[in-house]
Amino acid sequence: MVQEFIEGQNAAEWAASQRPSYHQIARLLIGVAEAVGYAHQQGLTHCDLKLANVLIDTAGEPHVADFGLAMHESVQPLHRGEVFGTPAMMAPEQVRGESHRLDGRTDIWAMGVMLYELLVGRKPFAAETRDELFAEIQSHDPKPPRQIDRGIPRELERVCLKCLSKRRTERYNTTDDLREDLLTWLDEEPQAVTSTKTPHSITAVAQPDSSSGSSIPAKIVPKGLRSFDAKDADFFLELLPGARDREGLPESIRFWKQRIEETDPDQTFSVGLIYGPSGCGKSSLMKAGLLPRLGSHIWPVFVEATAADTEVRLLKQLRKNLPHLPSEMTLPAACAELRMTGAGRNRKVLLVIDQFEQWLHSHAEVTGSQLVDALRQCDGSRLQAIVLVRDDFYLSVNRLFQELEVRLLEGQNQGVIDLFDPDHARKVLTAFGRAYGKLREDLSSENDAFLVRAVDDLADDNKVICVRLALFADMMKSRAWVPDSLHEVGGVGGVGETFLEETFAAKTAPPSHRIHEKAVRGVLKALLPEEGTDIKGSMRPADKLREAAEYLHKPKHFEDLIQILDSEVRLITPTDPEGNKDASNIQTGSSYYQLTHDYLVPAIQDWLTQRQKKTFRGRVHLRLEERSRLWYSRSESRNLPSLLETMLFVFFTRARTWTTVQRRMVWSAFAAAPVRAIKSAGCLVISCIGVFMTLIVAALLLSPFFVESIDPLAKYYGDVAWLQATGPDELRDGESALANAKCAVELSRGSHVYIAAEAAAHAEIGDFATAIERQMVAVELAKHGKFYDGVARLQHHLGLFRKGHPVRDRSTEAEAYRHLAWTLATGSVEPAEAEQVVMYAERAWRLSSGGNHQFLRTKAAANAKRGSFDEAVRTQTNAIAIAMESGISSDELEQLRFELQHYKSRKMRPDFSRAADAYFSLAERQYLRTDAHADQQHRLNLLVQAKANVQKAYQLAGRHNEKYLRLLTNIDEEMRETR
Repeated sequence: MVQEFIEGQNAAEWAASQRPSYHQIARLLIGVAEAVGYAHQQGLTHCDLKLANVLIDTAGEPHVADFGLAMHESVQPLHRGEVFGTPAMMAPEQVRGESHRLDGRTDIWAMGVMLYELLVGRKPFAAETRDELFAEIQSHDPKPPRQIDRGIPRELERVCLKCLSKRRTERYNTTDDLREDLLTWLDEEPQAVTSTKTPHSITAVAQPDSSSGSSIPAKIVPKGLRSFDAKDADFFLELLPGARDREGLPESIRFWKQRIEETDPDQTFSVGLIYGPSGCGKSSLMKAGLLPRLGSHIWPVFVEATAADTEVRLLKQLRKNLPHLPSEMTLPAACAELRMTGAGRNRKVLLVIDQFEQWLHSHAEVTGSQLVDALRQCDGSRLQAIVLVRDDFYLSVNRLFQELEVRLLEGQNQGVIDLFDPDHARKVLTAFGRAYGKLREDLSSENDAFLVRAVDDLADDNKVICVRLALFADMMKSRAWVPDSLHEVGGVGGVGETFLEETFAAKTAPPSHRIHEKAVRGVLKALLPEEGTDIKGSMRPADKLREAAEYLHKPKHFEDLIQILDSEVRLITPTDPEGNKDASNIQTGSSYYQLTHDYLVPAIQDWLTQRQKKTFRGRVHLRLEERSRLWYSRSESRNLPSLLETMLFVFFTRARTWTTVQRRMVWSAFAAAPVRAIKSAGCLVISCIGVFMTLIVAALLLSPFFVESIDPLAKYYGDVAWLQATGPDELRDGESALANAKCAVELSRGSHVYIAAEAAAHAEIGDFATAIERQMVAVELAKHGKFYDGVARLQHHLGLFRKGHPVRDRSTEAEAYRHLAWTLATGSVEPAEAEQVVMYAERAWRLSSGGNHQFLRTKAAANAKRGSFDEAVRTQTNAIAIAMESGISSDELEQLRFELQHYKSRKMRPDFSRAADAYFSLAERQYLRTDAHADQQHRLNLLVQAKANVQKAYQLAGRHNEKYLRLLTNIDEEMRETR
């Protein structure tokens, strides 16, 4: 084999021997991108790009070398799970062993590392061990180059950080796109720059330091709970995450701007959808980020949806902006007119409907509605529409789009606005702190500790709700931003409730606020939505709010109250029934108000009831409200309160404050009392017998032996199912996950944890209807069992299923692998190959980034199973040392030492008796359940399952067992009779 000899040096030596200018660095990357791009066109991914593999000849031309690890797309499936490459240069997908996902964007990441190293003199990620380095690459953003050297051009920093985006979709799609940006910069940049240390500055539209990830300047004006609007457009982009294009626009803005400004129907859309969780900033993105940056040929019409008059508001806004529309026209007719004639020469009308869940919530049937008929007129050329909706209404809005005959496609007419990740949340919180004058440019160690702890506490499922972040900053604006301040306010849990209490009720609240506490409670209660929903309530006129505040004859007090709620704490916002959001044109006497954000609803509800919950009378009153709502929704005798409850309502609440519904319910309860008393007496006897039988059955089923024998097997199958449904690609198997999850549910008698695993398995195979149904069951069981920490995660996964997305949960992967390795190594479940157990243990240790002593303990057990007792002793000794530092109990420490002595004696005797008993118990239950089923096929299926489980028990026991054999004989006889 003959290879070309290139006289010169590699890029690492070239950079070390001189101080290349920014122009030289850009030209080098352009040459590398051109060469690598050709390889990509041939289906090859280099997989090991680095400065040492770029050879520079005497003419200064770069040559890409060393294709030893290059992978052709045709052989990627053969390398599934393999991790290869130079660790410091590897992209996140390489680190995770996702060889099937490697493509040209993987090499673009490596080019970003090369550019970073050339700009600042070191690599973006560094650590002492390979595992720590991999954790850095996967979980942390690199420090922006301009934070290291302010002389680095902003555009080169932007290009570098775009290459280093964690998500492949946020990097350059091709090397041609990267080359184009670098060539454009070279054309625009004066040649005078020669050194990497030369100060440099360029002017770009909407492209401050932060657009590249640098620290956000202090010109930001926080608005508390109110959404940003066009007045905030000059700084709003600095608050958005993601890589920027040459104009400083993040992808979330650039995508919609390009699609909206396009007038060719084949290149744009008729009706689009922006969705995301409550509090993610959809309204701000539209009003401050997108609309102010649209071309002059786009005529936006913005309205906020309401339950009753969205169509009226939209039509009034159209007439206001387009006076030539005839006054007698309906909304569909007006939209049809705009589709045919447009809003003027080469102009397009863009309808933007915010808070669309308000309309969806009140329209169970969308067919034939005026709004649907109007949206059907959109063609994308002269008339276009975008609706903004919360993600938990995705199924409802999907039905609407089906009615419109518009297909929703991600990347074409649909986009999601996600919550902040912790890193970006810290940047934004830092910006708010500087805007409030609480943080200097150079953060102290206390400031930094405050930010880290605050964001960690605000994060839920590794995401931070944007509105919650703004509320927290607003709550802390009068305090020092140090950890002690967090302790003073009781942490960030229940931020909304704490904010309300400290603003209006606490002794430290301003006196001017505290005197209005009762009125504030009345106004907020009037603005809440109907019970059982958390969408923002309907708008209310000022007169109704004055009545709710009991300030009918105190106009000055009411003006002060509105000033506090609107201008100072921004809990409410003025709104125009016609859709005009310009608060400056609205007078107090004629204005309408609504809550600033639907995120506030749960916090306000809790704050309004917390004082009542502290007293017996208050709790009785809350019970009265709860029972009256239930009875009003379905006026049946079974929904009436009991006689005792009714007497409590009469004696411990004020009858004059009862509503009409409550009064009718109480009188109906008294009228039904005699009949219900007779029925209750008869039911009492039957209930006593039922309770007695239930206690007997519970004593049998919940005996310590039964629970202990079933639990490890249920957890084993549950962990396997969860990994197969949500874990890495090499383990995912929807059908197997479903089978294992159902077994775990059966063994655990319906634990919400394993029902959630079953739902995830259904989602993995595409059965989202069943996934949603099972996940709702899991949520209710978790709430009933008061597993509140897990409810949020379950609800988050439920939202994914409603959007048609399976779960991809890496957060519990390390613990799941650890439990699998432990149970298989110690024989708690069933035999397993030693190498498989070691693999599980090693993967758990790596994913946990060092983990705690339990991960080391598991590695020791896995090594002992393989026969590597010396390694097991060393690992167990380290586990004991770490455990002692963490302060575990003496009993647990004694157990670790007992296991160490076991390994020193070179013993590892798995005992599968518990697993055998568990399988036998499961088989016995399945056999007994056949009596309850008349369907022949169903009985036969149960018998087949029971036979398989008793055979498994017999195999695990490893010895003759009469009860196993007897059950097997009974099952065979039953199967013959059934057939």
